[in-house]
Amino acid sequence: MGTLLLAITAAARPVAAQWVVHDPVNAAILVEQRLNQATQIQHQVVQIQNQLRNLRSYTYDWSNIAAELRNLRATLSSPTAKVDNANAQIHQMNGELETLAQIQARNNTAQGQLQATQTQTSLVAQMIGQLQKQRQLNLAAIMQEKAELDRFKAMGYQSSSVRDRL
Repeated sequence: MGTLLLAITAAARPVAAQWVVHDPVNAAILVEQRLNQATQIQHQVVQIQNQLRNLRSYTYDWSNIAAELRNLRATLSSPTAKVDNANAQIHQMNGELETLAQIQARNNTAQGQLQATQTQTSLVAQMIGQLQKQRQLNLAAIMQEKAELDRFKAMGYQSSSVRDRL
């Protein structure tokens, strides 16, 4: 029995190879993490309390929902001015789409493509004509400015500007 008691007490004592390592940095980090968790839980409790308070203050008469649904179904099933107006607009849009399809079909023929090319050529010719007129006006303005400069130079006016030396 003495041997058994000795064996039990020897087993209860820590063995010399076991070391308890205490790292204060890790311990501080662990404490900080636990504090952050406790703060988060506290915020969640406050949030749940606020939600509960909001739910208690929400006073909607749920018994009116069935009546509102019946009214909505009646409104949707009966033709109204808005529905008639929408149908008229849809009819008009369909007519416009049909007209557009006819125009596109005409353009796809040889005659339609020729007319489109002629129209395009006419527009380009007009643009070129306008560009030529603009150039003539610019040239006339430059020539007039040069003539005025020549008159000033003839009167003895001297300028150091490059533009005036033209």
